[in-house]
Amino acid sequence: MPFFIKELQIQPNKPDVNENIYHLANHLKEIYSNMLNGLTDGVSTRELSDIAHATARSMGISLTFKEVQGFPDGVSISVNHESANGVPDKSKIIKTGDMVKVAIGVGNAGQAFCVQNSTVVLGKPTLLDSLLIAKTKKCLQQAIAVCLPGNRVSDIVQALDETAKQETIFISKLFCGHMIGTKPILAPAIIKPKMFFGKDYILQAGCMVSVSVIGYSQKPNECFRQNRWTVYEKNGLRSAAFSHVVMVDEGGVKTVTAELPVCV
Repeated sequence: MPFFIKELQIQPNKPDVNENIYHLANHLKEIYSNMLNGLTDGVSTRELSDIAHATARSMGISLTFKEVQGFPDGVSISVNHESANGVPDKSKIIKTGDMVKVAIGVGNAGQAFCVQNSTVVLGKPTLLDSLLIAKTKKCLQQAIAVCLPGNRVSDIVQALDETAKQETIFISKLFCGHMIGTKPILAPAIIKPKMFFGKDYILQAGCMVSVSVIGYSQKPNECFRQNRWTVYEKNGLRSAAFSHVVMVDEGGVKTVTAELPVCV
Protein backbone atom coordinates (compact mmCIF):
# COMPACT_ATOMS: atom_id res chain seq x y z
CA MET A 1 0.00 0.00 0.00
CA PRO A 2 1.17 3.59 -0.61
CA PHE A 3 2.52 5.67 2.25
CA PHE A 4 0.28 8.57 1.24
CA ILE A 5 -3.18 8.22 -0.25
CA LYS A 6 -5.12 11.05 -1.84
CA GLU A 7 -8.85 10.47 -1.43
CA LEU A 8 -11.20 11.62 -4.18
CA GLN A 9 -15.00 11.62 -4.40
CA ILE A 10 -16.63 9.56 -7.15
CA GLN A 11 -19.15 11.61 -9.12
CA PRO A 12 -22.60 9.97 -8.83
CA ASN A 13 -24.83 9.39 -11.84
CA LYS A 14 -27.84 11.57 -12.51
CA PRO A 15 -31.17 9.96 -11.46
CA ASP A 16 -32.38 9.53 -15.06
CA VAL A 17 -29.18 7.66 -15.95
CA ASN A 18 -29.68 5.25 -13.06
CA GLU A 19 -33.31 4.74 -14.05
CA ASN A 20 -32.16 3.81 -17.54
CA ILE A 21 -29.63 1.35 -16.09
CA TYR A 22 -32.42 -0.38 -14.17
CA HIS A 23 -34.40 -0.76 -17.41
CA LEU A 24 -31.34 -2.10 -19.22
CA ALA A 25 -30.79 -4.65 -16.44
CA ASN A 26 -34.28 -6.03 -17.09
CA HIS A 27 -33.42 -6.36 -20.79
CA LEU A 28 -30.18 -8.13 -19.87
CA LYS A 29 -32.15 -10.69 -17.87
CA GLU A 30 -34.31 -11.49 -20.90
CA ILE A 31 -31.29 -11.77 -23.21
CA TYR A 32 -29.65 -14.21 -20.80
CA SER A 33 -32.89 -16.19 -20.48
CA ASN A 34 -33.14 -16.64 -24.26
CA MET A 35 -29.48 -17.62 -24.51
CA LEU A 36 -29.85 -20.20 -21.73
CA ASN A 37 -32.88 -21.65 -23.49
CA GLY A 38 -30.62 -22.18 -26.50
CA LEU A 39 -27.76 -23.69 -24.51
CA THR A 40 -27.77 -27.34 -25.50
CA ASP A 41 -25.20 -30.03 -26.23
CA GLY A 42 -23.70 -29.33 -29.67
CA VAL A 43 -24.60 -25.65 -29.93
CA SER A 44 -21.84 -23.29 -31.05
CA THR A 45 -20.90 -20.10 -29.23
CA ARG A 46 -21.68 -18.29 -32.51
CA GLU A 47 -25.26 -19.56 -32.40
CA LEU A 48 -25.65 -18.37 -28.80
CA SER A 49 -24.33 -14.96 -29.78
CA ASP A 50 -26.86 -14.81 -32.61
CA ILE A 51 -29.65 -15.37 -30.08
CA ALA A 52 -28.38 -12.44 -27.99
CA HIS A 53 -28.17 -10.16 -31.03
CA ALA A 54 -31.68 -11.06 -32.19
CA THR A 55 -33.14 -10.46 -28.72
CA ALA A 56 -31.40 -7.10 -28.37
CA ARG A 57 -32.67 -5.99 -31.80
CA SER A 58 -36.22 -6.91 -30.85
CA MET A 59 -35.88 -4.66 -27.76
CA GLY A 60 -34.38 -1.74 -29.64
CA ILE A 61 -31.18 -1.74 -27.61
CA SER A 62 -27.56 -2.27 -28.60
CA LEU A 63 -24.94 -4.78 -27.56
CA THR A 64 -22.06 -2.50 -26.72
CA PHE A 65 -18.93 -4.68 -26.56
CA LYS A 66 -18.41 -4.34 -30.33
CA GLU A 67 -20.06 -1.01 -31.06
CA VAL A 68 -18.51 0.95 -28.21
CA GLN A 69 -15.52 -1.03 -26.93
CA GLY A 70 -14.14 -2.54 -30.14
CA PHE A 71 -14.52 -6.22 -29.14
CA PRO A 72 -14.94 -8.57 -32.15
CA ASP A 73 -18.53 -9.43 -31.13
CA GLY A 74 -21.39 -8.00 -29.10
CA VAL A 75 -21.18 -10.88 -26.63
CA SER A 76 -18.30 -12.64 -24.87
CA ILE A 77 -18.61 -16.42 -24.39
CA SER A 78 -15.71 -18.13 -22.62
CA VAL A 79 -15.64 -21.89 -22.09
CA ASN A 80 -13.89 -23.92 -19.38
CA HIS A 81 -10.28 -22.68 -19.04
CA GLU A 82 -11.07 -19.50 -20.97
CA SER A 83 -11.55 -16.85 -18.31
CA ALA A 84 -12.84 -13.80 -20.17
CA ASN A 85 -13.37 -12.17 -23.58
CA GLY A 86 -14.11 -15.37 -25.46
CA VAL A 87 -14.93 -14.53 -29.10
CA PRO A 88 -17.99 -16.43 -30.41
CA ASP A 89 -17.14 -18.85 -33.20
CA LYS A 90 -19.19 -21.36 -35.18
CA SER A 91 -16.43 -23.95 -34.66
CA LYS A 92 -16.46 -23.62 -30.86
CA ILE A 93 -18.98 -26.27 -29.80
CA ILE A 94 -20.36 -26.52 -26.26
CA LYS A 95 -20.69 -29.97 -24.73
CA THR A 96 -22.43 -31.33 -21.64
CA GLY A 97 -20.31 -30.61 -18.58
CA ASP A 98 -18.77 -27.44 -19.99
CA MET A 99 -18.51 -24.36 -17.80
CA VAL A 100 -19.70 -21.41 -19.89
CA LYS A 101 -19.07 -17.77 -18.96
CA VAL A 102 -21.29 -15.27 -20.74
CA ALA A 103 -20.66 -11.52 -20.55
CA ILE A 104 -23.05 -9.03 -22.15
CA GLY A 105 -23.03 -5.25 -22.25
CA VAL A 106 -26.09 -3.28 -23.36
CA GLY A 107 -26.74 0.37 -24.04
CA ASN A 108 -29.59 2.75 -24.70
CA ALA A 109 -28.58 5.15 -27.48
CA GLY A 110 -25.56 6.27 -25.48
CA GLN A 111 -27.70 7.46 -22.57
CA ALA A 112 -26.78 4.64 -20.19
CA PHE A 113 -25.04 1.27 -20.10
CA CYS A 114 -25.33 -1.96 -18.14
CA VAL A 115 -23.22 -5.11 -18.09
CA GLN A 116 -23.27 -8.55 -16.52
CA ASN A 117 -21.07 -11.64 -16.47
CA SER A 118 -22.37 -14.99 -15.31
CA THR A 119 -21.32 -18.65 -15.35
CA VAL A 120 -23.51 -21.61 -16.21
CA VAL A 121 -22.70 -25.32 -16.44
CA LEU A 122 -24.44 -27.36 -19.12
CA GLY A 123 -25.80 -30.37 -17.27
CA LYS A 124 -25.11 -31.36 -13.68
CA PRO A 125 -22.00 -29.61 -12.28
CA THR A 126 -19.27 -31.69 -10.68
CA LEU A 127 -18.65 -31.19 -6.97
CA LEU A 128 -15.50 -29.20 -7.73
CA ASP A 129 -17.34 -26.96 -10.19
CA SER A 130 -20.16 -26.41 -7.69
CA LEU A 131 -17.72 -25.45 -4.95
CA LEU A 132 -15.84 -23.05 -7.22
CA ILE A 133 -19.08 -21.39 -8.32
CA ALA A 134 -20.34 -21.04 -4.74
CA LYS A 135 -17.05 -19.63 -3.45
CA THR A 136 -16.70 -17.18 -6.34
CA LYS A 137 -20.26 -15.95 -5.80
CA LYS A 138 -19.55 -15.49 -2.09
CA CYS A 139 -16.56 -13.26 -2.93
CA LEU A 140 -18.84 -11.18 -5.12
CA GLN A 141 -21.55 -10.94 -2.44
CA GLN A 142 -19.08 -9.79 0.21
CA ALA A 143 -17.64 -7.17 -2.12
CA ILE A 144 -21.12 -5.89 -2.95
CA ALA A 145 -21.95 -5.60 0.75
CA VAL A 146 -19.35 -2.84 1.24
CA CYS A 147 -20.57 -0.70 -1.68
CA LEU A 148 -21.98 1.91 0.69
CA PRO A 149 -21.74 5.71 0.81
CA GLY A 150 -18.49 6.78 2.45
CA ASN A 151 -16.70 3.51 1.79
CA ARG A 152 -13.77 3.38 -0.58
CA VAL A 153 -12.83 1.43 -3.67
CA SER A 154 -10.03 -0.13 -1.62
CA ASP A 155 -12.71 -1.53 0.73
CA ILE A 156 -14.18 -3.46 -2.22
CA VAL A 157 -10.75 -4.83 -3.11
CA GLN A 158 -10.11 -5.79 0.50
CA ALA A 159 -13.45 -7.60 0.74
CA LEU A 160 -12.64 -9.56 -2.42
CA ASP A 161 -9.15 -10.49 -1.22
CA GLU A 162 -10.18 -11.45 2.32
CA THR A 163 -13.15 -13.55 1.20
CA ALA A 164 -11.06 -15.35 -1.44
CA LYS A 165 -8.50 -16.18 1.25
CA GLN A 166 -11.21 -17.46 3.61
CA GLU A 167 -12.76 -19.55 0.84
CA THR A 168 -9.33 -20.82 -0.30
CA ILE A 169 -9.70 -19.73 -3.91
CA PHE A 170 -7.70 -17.38 -6.11
CA ILE A 171 -9.25 -14.46 -7.94
CA SER A 172 -8.09 -12.74 -11.10
CA LYS A 173 -6.46 -9.34 -10.69
CA LEU A 174 -7.27 -8.45 -14.30
CA PHE A 175 -11.02 -7.94 -13.85
CA CYS A 176 -12.51 -6.66 -10.59
CA GLY A 177 -14.88 -4.04 -11.95
CA HIS A 178 -15.40 -0.31 -12.45
CA MET A 179 -17.99 2.44 -12.30
CA ILE A 180 -20.72 2.51 -14.94
CA GLY A 181 -23.18 5.11 -16.20
CA THR A 182 -23.19 7.23 -19.35
CA LYS A 183 -20.20 5.17 -20.52
CA PRO A 184 -19.77 1.39 -20.28
CA ILE A 185 -16.56 1.82 -18.27
CA LEU A 186 -16.07 4.82 -16.01
CA ALA A 187 -13.16 5.56 -13.70
CA PRO A 188 -12.12 4.49 -11.22
CA ALA A 189 -11.37 0.82 -11.78
CA ILE A 190 -11.62 -1.44 -8.73
CA ILE A 191 -7.93 -1.87 -7.96
CA LYS A 192 -5.65 -1.29 -5.00
CA PRO A 193 -3.99 2.13 -4.72
CA LYS A 194 -0.43 1.79 -6.03
CA MET A 195 2.95 3.51 -5.87
CA PHE A 196 4.33 5.79 -3.18
CA PHE A 197 1.61 8.41 -3.68
CA GLY A 198 -1.63 6.55 -4.33
CA LYS A 199 -5.25 7.51 -4.91
CA ASP A 200 -8.35 6.04 -3.37
CA TYR A 201 -11.93 6.87 -4.26
CA ILE A 202 -14.91 7.43 -1.98
CA LEU A 203 -18.31 6.06 -3.00
CA GLN A 204 -21.29 8.40 -2.96
CA ALA A 205 -25.02 7.72 -3.11
CA GLY A 206 -26.08 7.48 -6.75
CA CYS A 207 -22.90 5.77 -7.96
CA MET A 208 -23.38 2.62 -10.02
CA VAL A 209 -20.63 0.04 -9.60
CA SER A 210 -19.98 -3.01 -11.77
CA VAL A 211 -18.32 -5.48 -9.38
CA SER A 212 -16.71 -8.49 -11.07
CA VAL A 213 -14.98 -11.66 -9.86
CA ILE A 214 -13.21 -14.45 -11.72
CA GLY A 215 -12.36 -17.31 -9.38
CA TYR A 216 -9.96 -20.26 -9.67
CA SER A 217 -9.37 -23.27 -7.44
CA GLN A 218 -5.59 -22.77 -7.72
CA LYS A 219 -3.28 -19.87 -8.47
CA PRO A 220 -3.84 -19.10 -12.16
CA ASN A 221 -1.39 -18.48 -14.96
CA GLU A 222 -3.48 -16.12 -17.08
CA CYS A 223 -2.46 -15.49 -20.69
CA PHE A 224 -3.91 -13.76 -23.75
CA ARG A 225 -4.65 -15.60 -26.98
CA GLN A 226 -3.24 -14.34 -30.27
CA ASN A 227 -6.45 -12.37 -30.87
CA ARG A 228 -5.27 -10.15 -27.95
CA TRP A 229 -8.70 -10.34 -26.35
CA THR A 230 -9.39 -13.78 -24.94
CA VAL A 231 -7.88 -14.54 -21.54
CA TYR A 232 -7.23 -18.21 -20.77
CA GLU A 233 -5.57 -20.20 -18.00
CA LYS A 234 -2.38 -21.74 -19.37
CA ASN A 235 -2.56 -24.93 -17.28
CA GLY A 236 -6.17 -25.71 -18.17
CA LEU A 237 -7.75 -24.57 -14.88
CA ARG A 238 -11.44 -23.88 -15.10
CA SER A 239 -12.73 -20.57 -13.81
CA ALA A 240 -16.05 -19.19 -12.63
CA ALA A 241 -16.94 -15.58 -13.39
CA PHE A 242 -19.75 -13.43 -12.00
CA SER A 243 -20.56 -9.75 -11.90
CA HIS A 244 -23.37 -7.48 -10.77
CA VAL A 245 -24.16 -3.85 -11.26
CA VAL A 246 -25.08 -2.34 -7.90
CA MET A 247 -26.29 1.10 -6.86
CA VAL A 248 -24.74 2.85 -3.89
CA ASP A 249 -27.67 4.14 -1.85
CA GLU A 250 -28.17 5.84 1.51
CA GLY A 251 -30.58 3.07 2.46
CA GLY A 252 -28.06 0.33 1.63
CA VAL A 253 -26.57 -1.20 -1.47
CA LYS A 254 -29.06 -2.25 -4.16
CA THR A 255 -28.24 -5.01 -6.65
CA VAL A 256 -29.53 -3.94 -10.05
CA THR A 257 -28.77 -6.96 -12.24
CA ALA A 258 -30.56 -10.29 -11.81
CA GLU A 259 -29.49 -13.55 -10.20
CA LEU A 260 -29.11 -16.08 -12.99
CA PRO A 261 -29.12 -19.90 -13.09
CA VAL A 262 -25.74 -21.63 -12.65
CA CYS A 263 -26.76 -24.84 -14.47
CA VAL A 264 -29.16 -25.81 -17.26
